[in-house]
Amino acid sequence: GGGKTALFYGILFILEHLIQHPIKGLESYPSKSVVMIVSPLVELANLYVCEIIALQ
Repeated sequence: GGGKTALFYGILFILEHLIQHPIKGLESYPSKSVVMIVSPLVELANLYVCEIIALQ
């Protein structure tokens, strides 16, 4: 693909890292990160869910 999937996974991983290792002087981060993925196909969305679960 063109890296679109990696883009929102990357944001999720960055948020998780910032929650675990906050940077002093910056505003607080939410206690739980959430990424909403809008997909035109249920099967494609299910694939994304399986991929992110496997990465955890």
